Order: sequence, then structure tokens, then C-alpha cells
Amino acid sequence: MVNHRLRILRHRKGLTLDALADLSGVNRGTIHRIELNQVSPRIDTLQLLCRAMGFTLETFFAVEEGVEAAPSAAPEESDLPGPLGFQQGTLVWLEHLQALLQCSAEAFTVLDGAGFSLFESDPALLMLGGSLFERREAPWWEASHAEDRPGLRNAFAEVLEDPGQPRVIQHRIPLDGGGVRWIRSTFSNHLRHPAIQGVLVNSFDISEARKAEEDLLLLHRRETQLALLGAMTARFSNLLAVLQGGLDLMGPEAPPEPALLANLQVALDSGASLIRQMRDTCGPSSLTVSPLDFEDFLRDLAAPHPGAPGVEARFPPHSAQEPPHRLDREPPSGTPRALRGVILLVEDEEVVRFTTSLLLERLGLEVLQASDGLEALETYRQRGPAIDLILLDLHMPIMDGRETYAALQKLDPRIRVALCTGSSIPDLAAILDPSNLVGVLQKPYRAAELESFLAHTLGA
Repeated sequence: MVNHRLRILRHRKGLTLDALADLSGVNRGTIHRIELNQVSPRIDTLQLLCRAMGFTLETFFAVEEGVEAAPSAAPEESDLPGPLGFQQGTLVWLEHLQALLQCSAEAFTVLDGAGFSLFESDPALLMLGGSLFERREAPWWEASHAEDRPGLRNAFAEVLEDPGQPRVIQHRIPLDGGGVRWIRSTFSNHLRHPAIQGVLVNSFDISEARKAEEDLLLLHRRETQLALLGAMTARFSNLLAVLQGGLDLMGPEAPPEPALLANLQVALDSGASLIRQMRDTCGPSSLTVSPLDFEDFLRDLAAPHPGAPGVEARFPPHSAQEPPHRLDREPPSGTPRALRGVILLVEDEEVVRFTTSLLLERLGLEVLQASDGLEALETYRQRGPAIDLILLDLHMPIMDGRETYAALQKLDPRIRVALCTGSSIPDLAAILDPSNLVGVLQKPYRAAELESFLAHTLGA
């Protein structure tokens, strides 16, 4: 055996472990583990040890225990005793295998049963950094990031326990200039293979692939954030539509209806809940959201503010640095014009549907309500010929505005549809057939805007 032969020849040369380590450049602990048969030496390690003792590898395996080692030609393999002949054949095959691995572009490492490096190909040395002698001082995974070492140890232990099942793990190698290199390593147990006698580790640099995955994930997160922002914008627009419509419905003389006040309170509570969701999504902040009492809100709206006459007196005062917001159109004054017709209102938000229905009825219109696209189709099947206009929300669950619009067109090619949306108006020609589209209402809209739009559309 190699361990026994090395110990005998070292003693015959009168060399201590320290002396042989100094002459060969091989770590003392490595030589000691070889002699104890704890590890199988690599060919290049044996070459260094033999050179330090003054003979070749062939001579090392040809020496009989009772004969002094001397530089001489190695005998033919057939002339060696049986065990030595097998050892010599294994050595030749191992040399061939290591030559193949060394010339390969792939990164290969062979570990002993304790996880110490026996062999590393040149690509492995470049990829993992450091030198083989440095890594022989500690288990192979110690060169990896500290957070990844437990996983590598577990993978190594699992492949020892179950030799027939390779283990694949991703880990990081710290770089001298900062940063890390991402590696995917596959462990396979070949300890019983006479030409390998170790755990083979096949490693690949996956840094670029990891970066591409991270970039894709970042892009996905940004798209998700934009989608979330769009949904929140539409939600706020709906709530503002409820508040603006409710305020327009409140006359200066008659007290508002309890149902209207309750609907506005629901809208305000929904707005506060939405802000809390935004706060939770964005993380901690100094923003404090408190429930809003609607009666206090109305008193604040009704209270006049100095320097803000007319319409602006209905809104809380602004700071001197921020000019007050001005409406594009004045709210309706006096009695609204009387319109005639039947409107199918398709809106999934109950508070929006309630307020818009009141506004439409105030204008003298008959209102049919649908909370989603499926209900709208059913209503149109029943009342289709009597319906003059469909107010269709673009963003709805179950069946969105586009799908509902297309289905209604199939039911009746003569339908007239006005889309309502709280988000930015899309390129409608790119998403639907505009032949039945009479207009788009951007939420939030005031009662005057709705009245003007309907008067024009219905020909009043």
C-alpha cells in the first residue's frame, strides 16, 4: 500500500515528517494523513515526495521492503508482484484520468472522504481562487462564502451517505476585489472507483446567469409595482368620483339623504383603508391614517374660509406656498336639464354605482345596474332594445370592460357604449373595435361633465 511504502522509505532515508515536508513542499499534515491511510495522494503529490527522497514514482512502486531504494529504471509491470502490478496499473490509469481532467475546460475537483482537495483542474483553480496547497489546510468548502458553507457540508455528507445520488448546490466564492462569484457545484461519490477514489465535484461559473435572473426579477418587480400603482390610481379615482358626485347631489337647502351620507362614509373609509394598504406596502413612514367622521367632514366643507370665495370655499384652506386647486368646470347650479333615455350602468364598485345612479336619475334618466360583465350581458338580453346607452367600466373583475364590450357587440352590433376609467386612457383602437364607442369618461368626473356628455350623446 502507498501509505506503508511511504513510511518505510521515509524512515530508510532518515527523514522526519517536518524534514520531508520542507524538502518536498508538501504540507506536513498531508504527509501524515497519507501515511495513516486517511487520504489517497495525488500523482503530483507523490512526485514531489519521491523527488525529495531521490527517486522516481516507478522506483517508488518497484521497491521491495527489504531493498534500498535507488534511482533505476522501473521494471515491467508483468515483473512486479501481484499487488504492486495492480497498483502500477491503477497509477497509470490515474495519470491518464488526471491528464484528461487537467486539459478539460471544465472545473473538476476530487475530494477525499473528509472533504480535503486531492486534485483540482486548472479551471477549478482559476474559478475557486487560491492554491491547492492552501486549500489542503482546510476542507474544500472553506473557500466559499461563510453563509454557504453549511449547505456545502450538508451536500457532501448526503453524497457520502447515499453514493448513488449526486447533489447539486449553488454557492458563492468571495473575490479579492470585493463581490462574489456564483458557482453551481455537483457532488458525486466515486470513493470506491479505483481510478478516482474520491468525491468528484464538477463546478460551473453561473455568475452571468444569476445576474440575468436578478435583472429579470427586478424588471418583474417594477412591472408589478406599476400595475399596483395603476390599480391604486383607478381605486382612488373611483373614490373621488363618489365624493364629487355626492357633493354635487347635496343641495344648498334640503338636507342630504341618509343613504347618500352612508355611501359617502363608506367611500371615505375605503380611502383610509387603501392608504393603510399603501403604507404597509411601502414600509414604515410617519403617515398616520385615522378614521374620518363624515359629519365633521361636511361641517368643514360648509365652513367659509377667508380669501376663498365661491366654489373654493367648499374646500379646506391651503398653505401660502400651495395655490388652491381650481376645478376645470363649475359645479352645476340650479335645476339640471331633463334628459330622456335608459342607461345601463356597468360598474363593479358598489359605492360608485350608487352615486352615479343617483346622478343619472337626477338628470331624469332610467338606470339599469350591473355589477360585472356577466350581469350586464344578462340585463342586455332582457332589456336590450330599450337601452339607449351603456356606461361601461373598463377595469372589472370576472369579465373586464374589453371582454364585456366585445360580447355586447356580438349580442347587438348597434349598441352605443361609453367607457369609464379611473386610470390613464389607453389606445382604444389597439384593444377594441371602436365602431360602437361614443366616448370615454375619465374618472373622477363632476355632475356637470356627466350631464354635458350625456346631453350631447343622447341628443338632448
